[in-house]
Amino acid sequence: MHAGKPTLRSERPDHEKGTFLVRWQFGLAAISAEAEDPTWAKRLCEEEAELACRYAPLELNGFPSWLESLAIVHPAAVDRVLGEELTISLREGDDDSNYSMFLQNVSHASAVVAALFIPRIRAWLRDLAKIDATPNNPASKQNLQQGVEILLKAGNNDDRRFIETVAAERLSKGLSVPFATVWLPALIRLNPVAGVEVLEAGLAQSAVSTEGSGAQLFGSLFDSDRMGVNLNAPGFTPQLLLRLRPSRSGQSNSSLVTDDLGGTYSKRLRISF
Repeated sequence: MHAGKPTLRSERPDHEKGTFLVRWQFGLAAISAEAEDPTWAKRLCEEEAELACRYAPLELNGFPSWLESLAIVHPAAVDRVLGEELTISLREGDDDSNYSMFLQNVSHASAVVAALFIPRIRAWLRDLAKIDATPNNPASKQNLQQGVEILLKAGNNDDRRFIETVAAERLSKGLSVPFATVWLPALIRLNPVAGVEVLEAGLAQSAVSTEGSGAQLFGSLFDSDRMGVNLNAPGFTPQLLLRLRPSRSGQSNSSLVTDDLGGTYSKRLRISF
C-alpha cells in the first residue's frame, strides 16, 4: 500500500480494500482543522480539491462535515473522485454481501453533498430496471433499498415517477418477486391507493400465519429503521387506513393487539398504527 496520498478502496488489492494507513488519519485531521476557516475551499486548486476528496472516505460514520464546502466550490472534483468511487462500489461484486457503505454515507449526507451523487444513483437504478431482478443480481437488497430511498428523498419528480413505475411493474407479478420489501413500501409511499391494492391482492394469496411471508412483508412496511410508510402522509384517507389493518387483510391473529387508539400492532413485526 502506497504511503503517500490515500488510495481509494477501488484502487487497493482485494485483501487491502477494508484497510488504510493510520498516517492518513493525520491528513484527515489536518484538513478538518483547516476547514474551520469558512473560505478554505476557495483557496484550493482543482488538484488540491481532488486530493482532499481522497481523505473523505477515511471519516468514520459518514462523510466529514467539510465535504459540503468542497462540494459547493469544487463540485467537479468531488464527482471525479468520490462520484466515480460510488459508481464502482455499486457495480462491483455479484452477491448480497457486497453492501456499499459509500451509498449509506450518501443517504446520510447533507442535501448539497447528496445532490452531487444523485445523477450516478439515478443512472445505476435505471440500468438495473432494464433487467429482470433476481436474488443473484449484482445489486444487493441493501444497495437497492438505499438507492431508492435516496431518490425518493433527494431526487426530483421525474425520479419519483420512475420509481413508482418500476415498483408497479415489478409488483404486478405478485408479492413473491425479488426485493418486494423494497418496491412495495416505495409504491405505497408514492401512490398509496395503488400500493394498498397490490398489498391486498398479494396477501389474499398468502396463508394466514404469524411468521409467514405475508405477515413479514406487512411488518416491513412500518419499519422506521428502513423505508417505513408514514401513515400521516397525504393520500392515506380513513378508508384506506381501514383497508391496511391486518384484520382486514387476512393476517389477523392472536399476536396482534389493539391499543387504546384502535391501532393494531405486533411486537415481533413492529406493526404500529
